[in-house]
Amino acid sequence: MGKKKKKESNYQFAIEVADGFYQTGLSLAKHSHEAHYDRGYIWIPPGVVNFSFATELLLKATIFYDLKQKPWGHKLYSLYQSLSKKTKQKIETSYKQYKKANEKVDSLPAYKITIRVGDDDKDHSKETNFDEIKNLLEIHSDSFENWRYIHEFGQEGYCYEFDFKAMDAFYKALVDALKELLKNEKASFGMKLA
Repeated sequence: MGKKKKKESNYQFAIEVADGFYQTGLSLAKHSHEAHYDRGYIWIPPGVVNFSFATELLLKATIFYDLKQKPWGHKLYSLYQSLSKKTKQKIETSYKQYKKANEKVDSLPAYKITIRVGDDDKDHSKETNFDEIKNLLEIHSDSFENWRYIHEFGQEGYCYEFDFKAMDAFYKALVDALKELLKNEKASFGMKLA
């Protein structure tokens, strides 16, 4: 067997692709919230997975342009923690503004799904407050994996939640930070349809 070739990343392209995942997640979130559709829940996991992956891609691009290093891993909170203090402050300022603006957006829901196994009648839910990014990302850090495999559960069951409004505010705050980091960058990729 041959050696695996090292892959390079183009983070400007990743930003563009992230927008596709984000727009898809946004559309699915809104679709899941439509009252007239009796199976709206089927759109929640795909919406969460798309939203989460878009956020991961933007975080990785932000790390690359902020720290000039290739990021690793999938946990949103760990990725966020690696950013410089200056960039995190910009993101936190933007996040609070977008979060406040999103309070009036009814089409972006928040969901909490609990799977109880056997005689488990405990309330596994916790009160969550996403005013701080730390709280948001600790809860949403593993959303890409958890919601992708939502149909799988062990003896313990689970309680997952996803707040589309808060994650939308975080995503938009990342976009703002990237605009600042990329303001002097030249385009490094091109695409044409065959």
